[in-house]
Amino acid sequence: MRHLIEQEVLHEIAMSIGESIELEKMLSECIPIFLRGLGCATAAILLRDESGDFYTPSYILPRAAARNQWLHQAIEKTLYYLHSDKPIPSPLCSFDYGLYYYAWPIQDFGALLLGRSTPLREGLYREIFPLTNKLALAITSCLQFEHLKQTQTELIHARDEAQSANKAKSHFLANAVINLSELLLETSLDSRQRQLTQGICEGGRALLQLVNDVLDFSRIEAGKLEIVNTAFRLPDLLNGLVSLFEKEAVSKGLHLSLTVAPNVPDIINTDPSRLRQVLQNLLANAIKFTEVGSISIHVSMKRTQSENELVFHICDTGIGIDETDKNRLFQEFSQIDRDLDRRFGGSGLGLAIANRLVTMMGGRIGCQSMPGIGSTFWFTLPMHGSLQAENIETSTEPEHLDIKILLVEDSQTNQMVATAMLEKLGCHIHLANNGQEAVDDIQAETFDIVLMDVSMPGMDGLQATRMIRAMGGKYAEIPIIAMTAHAFAHDRDACFEAGMNDYLSKPLQRTQLFSVLEKWAQANKDPAKRVLPEV
Repeated sequence: MRHLIEQEVLHEIAMSIGESIELEKMLSECIPIFLRGLGCATAAILLRDESGDFYTPSYILPRAAARNQWLHQAIEKTLYYLHSDKPIPSPLCSFDYGLYYYAWPIQDFGALLLGRSTPLREGLYREIFPLTNKLALAITSCLQFEHLKQTQTELIHARDEAQSANKAKSHFLANAVINLSELLLETSLDSRQRQLTQGICEGGRALLQLVNDVLDFSRIEAGKLEIVNTAFRLPDLLNGLVSLFEKEAVSKGLHLSLTVAPNVPDIINTDPSRLRQVLQNLLANAIKFTEVGSISIHVSMKRTQSENELVFHICDTGIGIDETDKNRLFQEFSQIDRDLDRRFGGSGLGLAIANRLVTMMGGRIGCQSMPGIGSTFWFTLPMHGSLQAENIETSTEPEHLDIKILLVEDSQTNQMVATAMLEKLGCHIHLANNGQEAVDDIQAETFDIVLMDVSMPGMDGLQATRMIRAMGGKYAEIPIIAMTAHAFAHDRDACFEAGMNDYLSKPLQRTQLFSVLEKWAQANKDPAKRVLPEV
């Protein structure tokens, strides 16, 4: 009798698979029958993401189980077996208080996971395998349908873009509001003054991010934003990002983790600034839209027929994104919900810029998400050859630099900011208000390093540098470091062509300033350590 009932249940489950051509709807129709018919308490579907090498929970019942630690342990065990190609045991795992988890592979798509309070009969366990094969066929049909819908949407979007009006372009001159506010925070303030100053800092950073987003997007649209590939240490970049976002994550009670696969090389060749920009955008969004749980960064390497590529995943347990909204994620000025716009803010440009940057670097970007469970954003980057560790130098923030610096800057506000930063470092500063004063002062006194603003009235920084280099002798060797708001590749090239050694973008970032000064201070002591400009 029991066997007959089980056969009826299996038949009911089989009939429910594939009734809908939309993936989420199809799963919502058949997974509840798995639960009810087999007497299970929990069910989950793990599917590969669009990049093809990372599994994410695509459907969980009941929804509250998404926060269940036992389910997460079972998911981790399932992922282990999926990645190792080892057969999944029966049961997958069990817990002392009477909970058993079973898992079945869904061909190459992922796995079905079921949890129940009593063991599953071995014969019944085996009879579920044909159902997972049928589920795999249904998933194939649903994914093909989604691909056709996406292609149709892209065609409609391309048509709309072709008919759209010209977008406004804007320019921005860097100011020192953020730097001055940060310096003010380091002074003695009462609690109310500190709170107000922190508000200025946060508001300034938000405004600067908005302006940078608009400028970047405008340059991308005009085809003027350039990708500058260079060799650098990937772990340094990733660890720096974790340090940057860890405080914000901890303040919200979130766990932030980083996992790098063993086959990922330490040194890669791509544009580090743009890679950092993409990761910062995705991490900031993950933390912004996650109230409980965790944020994780996964980096792996995938081998393709033509080349190797790096795969980055940023996973969160946040609010998730509805399937109907995913197609608008990477569109400019797009917010999936006006209520979210008011609650969380944002320009609606971040993901659009990330999409364009990844494409310009030769990669792909996408998202897997489920409302109430979380999101996984992923992108790929091609690998450009192999590099040796000894060709890359690292620098640490120095505690003290006893050097004499000629600071060439026409803005009194910027003079005040740079002077405060340099004095805190232990440097001795001499001020010049324009290029001509710099040329005169460098002949009258001896300096270790010149910090040269590029845009100044009268003689600008480029002209002044050419005149200094033309003097020959020691003037041809003194390190001259550019300071400017024009932080693009062709601007850097103009500085180097004029004879400058290095480059700092405004507003000045303290760690970057310290790093560059330390490098050239060491080069003065040991000429053998002199390196080419980092273009």
